[in-house]
Amino acid sequence: MQVLANGGIAAVGALAVAAGAALGWPLMLGSLAASQADTWATEIGQTAAAPPRLITTGRPVPRGTSGAVSWKGTLGGAAGALSMSAVGLAVGLAAGPILAGGIGGLVGMTADSVLGATVQARYRCGACHAEVETARHCRTATQLTRGRRWLTNDMVNVIGSSLGGLIGMAASLV
Repeated sequence: MQVLANGGIAAVGALAVAAGAALGWPLMLGSLAASQADTWATEIGQTAAAPPRLITTGRPVPRGTSGAVSWKGTLGGAAGALSMSAVGLAVGLAAGPILAGGIGGLVGMTADSVLGATVQARYRCGACHAEVETARHCRTATQLTRGRRWLTNDMVNVIGSSLGGLIGMAASLV
């Protein structure tokens, strides 16, 4: 599921490129840039000295909380988005699709954080009392505490990568 969530829209973009559609490049680059930005932001943000803050309220939250952001992670995510969109340089794309892909990546990463902080499903484990993102933990069913049951982390990633690709396409038309 995670592979489809992070690469499915990019695969559609790649098929569009193969079919000769010019908008396939910004769709693919924006989608991949959003997924890469989210991954880099998470991994680099984990190394920040200060605790992250919830994107919607600015209050400090534990590391690993969905929707938590830090300056270090955000800058890392921006670097991830731009490095992925720069793949366009390697294949000889014009600056427009490259920039559009980077913009799409940044928007997709931000949307991922906002959705994670607001409507992504969160559960409480009855055995260990941890707050988790899965419907099962410690080999037992968990209790939904907030969000929408259908809006799993994978679905948030689908939305973020889709938005990244669509923004990439839209920005390339401007």
